[in-house]
Amino acid sequence: MARQYEQHGQAAEGRRTGAYRSWYGMLQRCYNPKNEEYLNYGGRGIGVVAEWRRSFIAFHRAMGDRPQGRSLNRINNDEGYNPDNCEWQTQVGQMRNTRRNRLLTFRGETLPLTAWAERLGLADKLVRSRIERGWTVVRTLTEPKIRLGSVRAEAHWAAKLTMAKAETIRCAYAKPGATQAAVAAEFGVSQMTVSRIVRRDPKGGWKR
Repeated sequence: MARQYEQHGQAAEGRRTGAYRSWYGMLQRCYNPKNEEYLNYGGRGIGVVAEWRRSFIAFHRAMGDRPQGRSLNRINNDEGYNPDNCEWQTQVGQMRNTRRNRLLTFRGETLPLTAWAERLGLADKLVRSRIERGWTVVRTLTEPKIRLGSVRAEAHWAAKLTMAKAETIRCAYAKPGATQAAVAAEFGVSQMTVSRIVRRDPKGGWKR
């Protein structure tokens, strides 16, 4: 059954209220497998109480307008979104409550990793993987995101990788149990690039 159209005046194009954006984001995280945060929410069983899922008005009736500087927070991170488990919380409070609390300082400002990702239009997963690979915070948050496996990405990484780095990748792949996928993730390159380096494919410039 199609969801009944609701008239609440909070979803006009370009003028969506904070409460509406929080409600919409909540549904996307929990029910859209294509959402970048789905694995951390819907993918681990976090859902939304039926009344809220069906109706923004019901959500707004329970939560009210989103106060400035606050965001939707679940009190118990192992439970879903419902009136007894949700609150509008300050950024500091949410930093203390997050499952994967990681603070990054950039340009004199300290924020959770997820907050920087949202502000700069980067995927949380991308930012986290860069940090875990040893990238500096500046490089993590300023280097453009590139779709791995694309022709453009291959050219980008071929230009940036030195022969010494290529040899390091070969050595990493030579370790027992290593896979091309794991090595690609470790060094922040595509699996295709790893394959070419390992095979010393002249197309990738790794013949030597």
